[in-house]
Amino acid sequence: MKKVIVIGAGPAGLTAAYEILNRTDSCQVLVLEEKNQIGGLAKTVDFQDYRMDLGGHRFLMVNEKVLDWWNQFLPSRGVNYIKRMFQRKQKLKLYYKGNYVSHPILFDRKFRNQVGSFCTLKCICGLIKSKIKKRKEHTLEDYYMNRFGQTIYQTFLQDYMEKCWGESLKNLSCEQGTMHGENRVQTEYFLYPKLGAGQMWQEVAEKIKKRGGIIELGAMVDSLVLDNNMLKKISYIKSNGKRVFEEADVVISTMPLNTLFANMTGSVPISLRMIANGLKYRDCVIMGLCIKWPELSNGAFSMENIPERMIYVQDPKIKLARIQVYNNWSPYLVKKKNELWLGLEFFCKEGDDFWNLSEDECAKIAVSELKKIGFIESGREVVCYHREYVPKAYPAYAGSYEKKGELLSFVDGIKNLYTIGRNGSHYCYKMDETVLNAMQAVDKIFAEHQK
Repeated sequence: MKKVIVIGAGPAGLTAAYEILNRTDSCQVLVLEEKNQIGGLAKTVDFQDYRMDLGGHRFLMVNEKVLDWWNQFLPSRGVNYIKRMFQRKQKLKLYYKGNYVSHPILFDRKFRNQVGSFCTLKCICGLIKSKIKKRKEHTLEDYYMNRFGQTIYQTFLQDYMEKCWGESLKNLSCEQGTMHGENRVQTEYFLYPKLGAGQMWQEVAEKIKKRGGIIELGAMVDSLVLDNNMLKKISYIKSNGKRVFEEADVVISTMPLNTLFANMTGSVPISLRMIANGLKYRDCVIMGLCIKWPELSNGAFSMENIPERMIYVQDPKIKLARIQVYNNWSPYLVKKKNELWLGLEFFCKEGDDFWNLSEDECAKIAVSELKKIGFIESGREVVCYHREYVPKAYPAYAGSYEKKGELLSFVDGIKNLYTIGRNGSHYCYKMDETVLNAMQAVDKIFAEHQK
């Protein structure tokens, strides 16, 4: 194995590239990234010295191997002032009818005062009933009803989840829950880089370059030539418009499966192309919004009933789905200590009316909805705002998802192609799962190709 091409410089692609270079010094690694910044869905955008993540990326401490891997780049303990990670406590809330309810739900006095004794009793009875009388699990709604009961699901989960996925959970496969949630270890704390999630992947990228790897930005792969169960070559367009052809012993792809099959030339069955084309994704717009907040003295944001990190908005009349309080992930994401820096997530479809709003219009909606849910009051000064588009933010467990296995079986039959990561696997991996997935792929590559 003399040359490996990695398509995509997100967490999966960068992990794979680093692992290969760390295990051998006789292999050339070329990473091709379509965007002009590495990090993929876990990048941190720098806007006028305000840093914003594309979602809340927690570095969970559930796998020792992954934890050790992270610590070699950004230790959670050490003397380096910049290159380090903070340990943070999980603090989430659900917005529901003017209240910020603890998530997971705690049946305590505060919860009863917020939603009333009758609703509390219904929640408890529904939860007990769900443990006694199980539904047959076919859909994602079945999955949640079996674990939380009808009242908790319909009152505190359904509206947010349908906002997130853009359709009824009756149309989504239960595998999203059974595969992703059943064996997860719930932890009270997580790690988070001082300068945002993207800081981790910048560090990994630097180590890749120091080991001789090449990362080319603005490189859009648009053709993969398949012949006799082998990828013979790929072509990509550089940022200057020049087309380049490359050959490799191994190709690792993190691009979405529908894009991969659309770009693959050669003997690919039409039925598989149709399955790939039928895969669904959920897109997202994230509005970074800075508000002057003189009450803040040390950069940390706290307010009665407002959580420290993340709020899920459970209200079908509100477009806003999730709020990230960046100040409390890391105060170093914020330019000034008397400013509140928020990441506001709106789920939509690429090209729809919300996606096509001007940045100013999007900001007006964001401010208006924050006022409607009582998060900010009128008169607060908006310092600045910045919008980021996130296409294919979440692979959906709908459309042709049930036939995804046929696509992966075909890929397995290609001797030098490996698909990894969230979009490469069409699976909603968390950050630690993504790293582990890439490591396992590299194990397989060395077992099959290293001589």
